[in-house]
Amino acid sequence: MLNSKGEPAMFNTRGIHRILPACCTIVCLMLAPVACARVSSDSNAYPLDLYSPASGTEIVVVSSASIVGYSDTYKELIEKSDLIVIGTAVDTGMTFNGARNSVHPEEADDDIYDLVKIYEVKVERYLKGSGPETVLVVKAVASAYGTTAEEVQLKVESNDFDERYQSFEMDKPYLLFLKKHRYIDSYLEVPKGEYYHWATVPWIFDISNKQAIQIVDDEGSNSQYNFMLPLDRVIEYIQNPELIPPTPTPIIEPTESEKYPYP
Repeated sequence: MLNSKGEPAMFNTRGIHRILPACCTIVCLMLAPVACARVSSDSNAYPLDLYSPASGTEIVVVSSASIVGYSDTYKELIEKSDLIVIGTAVDTGMTFNGARNSVHPEEADDDIYDLVKIYEVKVERYLKGSGPETVLVVKAVASAYGTTAEEVQLKVESNDFDERYQSFEMDKPYLLFLKKHRYIDSYLEVPKGEYYHWATVPWIFDISNKQAIQIVDDEGSNSQYNFMLPLDRVIEYIQNPELIPPTPTPIIEPTESEKYPYP
């Protein structure tokens, strides 16, 4: 194209720096629903906890940590929990697929099977909140690509699954930090009821050794040493959170290169 003087016309770039950011924002907004359309369910991540029935929007999740996050202190565990109980678990024999259909989350996913068990926890003591003598708790125990529960169950029976996810041991005493499962009532295959699951990670403690309770299913919080306390002291902290000592701020020494930065 020639200009009025018969010379090749030059593209006017003035103002492009104002237009490009707006264009990028529009493209991102258009792609966002596509990016969030599929739920990638982790064994211990229940995608409906991030599902908004009002908007129909779901958020892609990678692991349970991406939903609830790790907690490094008892103070965090206490604040995030609806119920804190001591009790023993009984396997009800009921299971369901924790991976949900991304379009119709009330239905199970067809391609992934996250085997989730339903337990009845016989509550010996409520440390936070109150309720009946038994509480329904759901816990993931295995994940596999398959289309039937039987296929996954075979892998579970042969120990062909991620060993981070353990089944509750019957008659073993546990300390549980629980949160009400908000959308499980929409799962078509799950009987109606009030169910609880993790409030944060970690959420299950084996209290067989009353002098040093142990995290069960530690998924990488790297904080086992923060929680290995006598049960009596933990109960005292739960009942009186103000007694929990502050977490010390680590002192990070500068490296040699940081001591002598470039001018």
